[in-house]
Amino acid sequence: MIILRLPRDIPADFGLYLKLQGKTPRQSMKLSLRLLLIIIATTLIQSAFGQDELLLRGALKDSETQKKLDNCQVTVFKNGQQFDVYDTGGSGKYEFRLELGYSYDIKFSRVDYVQKIVRIDTRNIPEEDKAGGFQMDLPGMLFHMQEGFNTDIMKDPVGKVAFSPQTNSMEYDEPYANNMKAKIEAELKRLKSLEEGKDKMMEEFNKLIKEGDQRMIEK
Repeated sequence: MIILRLPRDIPADFGLYLKLQGKTPRQSMKLSLRLLLIIIATTLIQSAFGQDELLLRGALKDSETQKKLDNCQVTVFKNGQQFDVYDTGGSGKYEFRLELGYSYDIKFSRVDYVQKIVRIDTRNIPEEDKAGGFQMDLPGMLFHMQEGFNTDIMKDPVGKVAFSPQTNSMEYDEPYANNMKAKIEAELKRLKSLEEGKDKMMEEFNKLIKEGDQRMIEK
């Protein structure tokens, strides 16, 4: 937070202050204008930077290619209710300012991709730690939807973020994120095994057909 302060020795009677400083009327007017501008600038700066907010921004990418994804949608839920929707357009980037004191679900989605949710809890932050707010980069990695994928897994957040008293910052819950990652990887492995099983069955089927055709020719 940036705060501009007036001189501490200015008395409550500003006119008396000017007289004590030995200023002429013209000098007094210039000084008054200068102080007025300082007060206005201070108010504007505090309004822009001194709010208790979380600045959240990031870019969405394909988890396999690491290339940016355009035309994604970022939906913000505030205490369970839809609060805002943002279209990333061609840049794949997004930015939000979220008021502290609430729980937010950030849902990343795109056509033909599996949606992901990240939960950010800005409650229970001590008042003395809210001053100036927080800033956090939250990239979104999405992967292609695969036939048969159990989307129920993705109804739960893939990550959780909350205030850490130890670091005085917003931190990821690493054990939770690792647990969700393991669930997703297990599901993808299951689909891969099914696909490999289908390929093997098809290979055996084609082999039987070929052998049958060969026997017909021999007859």
